[in-house]
Amino acid sequence: IDLTTLPVGCTRLIITINSFSGQSFNQIKNAYCRLFDGTQEYVRYNLSEAEPYTGVYMAELRLTGGTWGVVALGVFKNGKTVRDMSLPADLAGLTPPSAASA
Repeated sequence: IDLTTLPVGCTRLIITINSFSGQSFNQIKNAYCRLFDGTQEYVRYNLSEAEPYTGVYMAELRLTGGTWGVVALGVFKNGKTVRDMSLPADLAGLTPPSAASA
């Protein structure tokens, strides 16, 4: 993700992982996800050892004082796409993506 290409005024970016096939993560052998910048790993989840869900809010990138930071979320939900997943309470106020923005 090239953060410099985000629209002006964008201060939060939520990263999700979904199993579009509908297969739960714990049914997928050696499934994992990670967020890194090429040198440092910030977030990693072993999805094969997760609860039987098909989606995860992985991390939130926040722009504060001109610097991007990472907050690990690890909130598992069911949904083949992010549109199918309900927003966690701590992310309330964010606008979920619409079909028009896809």
